[in-house]
Amino acid sequence: MKKPSIGAANQAESGQKRLTSGLDEIDAQLTAEKQAYKTSALTDLSSIEGERRIKARIPALGR
Repeated sequence: MKKPSIGAANQAESGQKRLTSGLDEIDAQLTAEKQAYKTSALTDLSSIEGERRIKARIPALGR
C-alpha cells in the first residue's frame, strides 16, 4: 500500500511544480508588460512635452 501513496505524492509534487512554473511564467510576462507600458508612457510624455515646448516658443501654433 505504500506504493500508491508514494505515486500520489509524486504526482502531487509534479502538479505543484507545473503550477509554480506557470505562475513564474505569468509573473515574467506581467513584469515585461509593465516595463513595456512604462516605456510607452514615457515616450508619449516626451512627445507631449516636446509639443508643449514648440507651442510655447511659437504661440501661433497653439491656436
